[in-house]
Amino acid sequence: MTDTGRSAEIKLNAHEQIVSTTDIKGNITYVNDTFCEISGYTREEVMGKNHSILRHADMPNEAFGDLWRTIKQKKFWRGAVKNRCKNGDYYWVDAFVTPTYENNEVIGYQSVRLPLSNELKNKAENIYKSIKQGKRLKTATSSVTKNSLFVLGCILSALLTIIVSPYFCLLFPVLFAAIYQQELIVFPAWQNRLKKHYDSIGIHIYNDNINNHAEFVMGLRDAQIKAILARTHEASSNVDGEINTVAALAATCKEKIVEENAHLDSISTAIEEMSSSITHVAENCQNTLMTVSDGEKACDASSELINLTSKHISLLTDEITETSNITEKLSNEATMITGILQEIESISEQTNLLALNAAIEAARAGEHGRGSLLSQMKSER
Repeated sequence: MTDTGRSAEIKLNAHEQIVSTTDIKGNITYVNDTFCEISGYTREEVMGKNHSILRHADMPNEAFGDLWRTIKQKKFWRGAVKNRCKNGDYYWVDAFVTPTYENNEVIGYQSVRLPLSNELKNKAENIYKSIKQGKRLKTATSSVTKNSLFVLGCILSALLTIIVSPYFCLLFPVLFAAIYQQELIVFPAWQNRLKKHYDSIGIHIYNDNINNHAEFVMGLRDAQIKAILARTHEASSNVDGEINTVAALAATCKEKIVEENAHLDSISTAIEEMSSSITHVAENCQNTLMTVSDGEKACDASSELINLTSKHISLLTDEITETSNITEKLSNEATMITGILQEIESISEQTNLLALNAAIEAARAGEHGRGSLLSQMKSER
């Protein structure tokens, strides 16, 4: 929250109560959630800070002087207090401050603040304003002063009765009623009201004066406080028992934790070994990956060679097919040549036959004719 420059009153609900504790110097040691909600401060912002950070400028120093003077005497203090919020807003509370003890020594103070009625708030505002203006508050008239005034009044009335007129003797009852009004009228009326609310057989047991109901009521308050303290002590005893049980459970848990730590050490060792194995496996996987990568590259190269070989085989197949066609053509031509040769051979045989016949005819014609024929045949060959 930030200060907006304008302050507004924050009113506590009837069920809300602000609780805080301080050390003996007034430094805050604890605040409840309601404190944070109303004041606007977080716990981190106020822990260790002096309680005076909540002081509003309208509060007179005399009020806090009365507070510290009372609690330093190990007494309870009650007062109407105007506190300041973090953003500049304010709230009125009915504050009840008590000392807190440890080993019978005061170690700090507890403040319980409840909602303050409008009537008390207005009354407190007027009183605090008067104090800041330097005006003195009215104090109760002591019994010595009252008795002195009564004696002086009686002397004056006696002198007036003797010197002036006997009617001045009537001043005695008027003077007596005026001076002792509280004792004669107000206090008896208050006692009667107490008697109506707290008329009990117990007053005959606990009171020396059965007409002093105020004493009986104060005794009731003390008994009520003692009963609250007794119940608190009983609850604390139960809490102590629970704390002892929790402490025993905590000890058992500690032993279990020690055992678990031993198991965890074994598990940690196993994890380290597993981590080493995993590292070794990772290295092998890396090597395998490199081998596979090399194999993949070799496969790619082989695939390229296969593709190239396939192309060459395809070209060779085409060439073989072409060669087969050429061979077939050559075979056909060879067949034709063979036929021609056969025809030539047939012609040659016929020619030889003719030549043989001619030779025979020549032989028959004579030796001379035979020689001429043979020479002619040689020349023809």
